[in-house]
Amino acid sequence: MVDTTKEHQENIQYLLDEIDSITRDIEDEEGLAKEEKEYVAQLKKKHKKLKEETEHLLNEINDMSKEELNRENQEQIDSIVG
Repeated sequence: MVDTTKEHQENIQYLLDEIDSITRDIEDEEGLAKEEKEYVAQLKKKHKKLKEETEHLLNEINDMSKEELNRENQEQIDSIVG
């Protein structure tokens, strides 16, 4: 059976519609990928900030522990000497 011009036009229109649909799907996926990339970048920033804050707090605790040990040692020395 030979396709008529009308059938050709319908087939062409169907293919164009499919191409448009696929193009929209690709654009949607690219948009999602961009959003995911931005989200990961935000998470990395938060992770870095939390890591820095944690290290700072650990250093403060370490310094406080050293001060407490020094104070206890000084009290022991004072009690022995004094």
